[in-house]
Amino acid sequence: MQRTPSINTILFYSTILAGLHALATYHNLYFYIWWFDIPMHILGGVLVGVAVLYAYHFVFVKASLDKNKRTTWLILLASVFFVGVGWEYFEFAKGITFNMIGSYRTDVLKDIIMDMLGGTFSGVYFVNNSKMKSVLRSFVAGIPLLENYTSQPTLVKVNNDEEGVGNEVKNGAQISNHLAQ
Repeated sequence: MQRTPSINTILFYSTILAGLHALATYHNLYFYIWWFDIPMHILGGVLVGVAVLYAYHFVFVKASLDKNKRTTWLILLASVFFVGVGWEYFEFAKGITFNMIGSYRTDVLKDIIMDMLGGTFSGVYFVNNSKMKSVLRSFVAGIPLLENYTSQPTLVKVNNDEEGVGNEVKNGAQISNHLAQ
């Protein structure tokens, strides 16, 4: 089942972003908490990503987001990038570029990367949702403590006799049986 963005989703993220921005501006949180703009840019990237996917799906193309994923991703990430660059230009033009750590260039680069990360989150959720299980499954397969939960056997080298003479490779089920004896 494909997920599609809705107006309610856009309004939800807009309300959260506007509320947090108003709170941060009123209490000067951008100046007192150096990292506060990081989640704001991620949330902004998510919002722009959801809005672009909604427009792409319902307004302009009126096609499934699964039809051409490469084009959808290109439109999504390019839109988020250009909106992020536009926002940075707006901050520069209004003189609200104060940052406490690093240079202005570093701050702009970090902000655009965070915007793109937020856009990527929205793309993964709406465009590649069918692949999420396989991505998580391959991630879990790489964690040694969780390897018993994957479908592929794990091969481990063990001794085949009491004196330690000779080695052979056994899978996880054989090792469990060997240890239970």
